[in-house]
Amino acid sequence: MIKKVKLHEIVKIAGRVGWKGYTVEDLRDEGPWVIGANDITSDNRLDLSKAKHISREKYEESPEIKIDLNDILIVKVGSTIGKVAIVNREIGEACINPNSVILKNCKINPSYLYYYLISSAGQSFLRNNSSASAQSALNQMTLKEMLIDIVDENTQVNISSILNNLNSKIELNNRIN
Repeated sequence: MIKKVKLHEIVKIAGRVGWKGYTVEDLRDEGPWVIGANDITSDNRLDLSKAKHISREKYEESPEIKIDLNDILIVKVGSTIGKVAIVNREIGEACINPNSVILKNCKINPSYLYYYLISSAGQSFLRNNSSASAQSALNQMTLKEMLIDIVDENTQVNISSILNNLNSKIELNNRIN
C-alpha cells in the first residue's frame, strides 16, 4: 500500500541562507568541502573532482548544513534546479553552498527517497514548483510540502537494492567502455 507524506515529515530540510552565506574570500585551497550544483553530475551523482573548499570559520558557523553519510543534496537555484545526489560514501568534512538544500535524518530508507526524488514524479515537482524570478529558485517552504509516495520498509529496501545494483552495473560498463 502506498501512503503519501509531506517531505518535512520524513526529513529535516536545511540550507545556507542570509548572513550565513559566504563570499569568494571564504573559499580555500584546502579544508572542508563546500558542495553545490557543479558537484552533482547530470546523472545525479556526487563528484568532488572539482569541488571547492571553505574556511573553517564558515564551515563551523552552520552545523545544520554539515554533510553526513546518507544525506541527500538538492540544487534549489538556477538552470540545474532539481539535480539530486545522495552521500553514499564517507567524504570527510563537507557542507552545502547557498544554491543547495540538504535533507538530513531521513526516517525512511534514504536510497528510496533519493530514487523517488530523481524519478519523473520527483523531478516534475522539483522543476515545476520553483518561484518565477530572474533566476528560478525552489524555496524550502514549497519543498517541505512536497508529497512523497511511501511504501513499506521491505519494499523500500528491495526497490533501492535493485536500483543500486543496476546503477553499479551501468557504472562498471561505462568504465569498461
